[in-house]
Amino acid sequence: MYPDMKGVSVELSRYYGIHVKQQIDHFLINNPDVEAEVYIIEGALGFKNYIKSIYLIPLKSREKDFDIIHTHFGLSGLFLIFSPWLGKKSIVTFHGCDLLAPSRKHIFTRMISKLVAKIAKINIYVSENMESFLNESKRVLIPCGVDSEIFNSKKSLPFLDGKNIKLVFPGSPDREVKCYPLFRQIVSKLEEDGFTVETLIMNGLEQAEVVDMLDNSTGILLTSISEGSPQVVKEALLMNRFVFSVNVGDISKYADFANLFVSTTRDPDELAELIKVNVHNIGSGFNSKDKIIELGLDSNSISQKIKSIYNNFF
Repeated sequence: MYPDMKGVSVELSRYYGIHVKQQIDHFLINNPDVEAEVYIIEGALGFKNYIKSIYLIPLKSREKDFDIIHTHFGLSGLFLIFSPWLGKKSIVTFHGCDLLAPSRKHIFTRMISKLVAKIAKINIYVSENMESFLNESKRVLIPCGVDSEIFNSKKSLPFLDGKNIKLVFPGSPDREVKCYPLFRQIVSKLEEDGFTVETLIMNGLEQAEVVDMLDNSTGILLTSISEGSPQVVKEALLMNRFVFSVNVGDISKYADFANLFVSTTRDPDELAELIKVNVHNIGSGFNSKDKIIELGLDSNSISQKIKSIYNNFF
């Protein structure tokens, strides 16, 4: 889970694991005394790269004698099954689909992730709906943070012009787990009721482009089948944009945000009604930024939590 992979499309290379890179970069900026080396397992290019990591990561560990090995994504911890002695210096962050993905094709990933969790010294998980899969004695809840300086809206209010709205689909329409067909059904329902809906696809964008898209939108419509702790929800809230969503991942954590609305079902009629009833309730705007910081979801707060975990190794 890391961007800038070789041999993949520009779009995939830009966003794949960008939140992991941002977490690492932010941590190192705040902790300049820490030396770190990033080893990228290019899993999107095939399972063979996970196989390579079985011997390459232990080899690197012997060469550099790292104090801590922090792995992101359960399958990336495959090397621990073959080198369990590295478990005592290992932290694994589970991001959602490694433990939660419902489809049969992810059975192997879920199985490996659960084995890896048993070997690692500390398991970090990003949302409450993952905790039942992890040992209570060594699990720690730390969502990925969001940069409150970067995701800062230049416009005080979401886009809204009568019944003209702009809804962001946060992900690739080709990813089954994001459920683009449901998104399209909801948009069709809105159009039948006289709304003009412009769909903005958030896929393969640079971070500045994501900020610009959110800034010029009414908000996001999240229809995913499965999520951990979706970054785009925090980003949209931070920029005071609407979030309309099915009940997925840790979305219920934000229930008291004035600009977030969650359906009770995956029924497109209910979701369309949710948007119709609430999209004009802007008032003088929202103040979600302070709430994000109060919840400790900004990048600075997350860096401090990770540092405290690292300090437990010494």
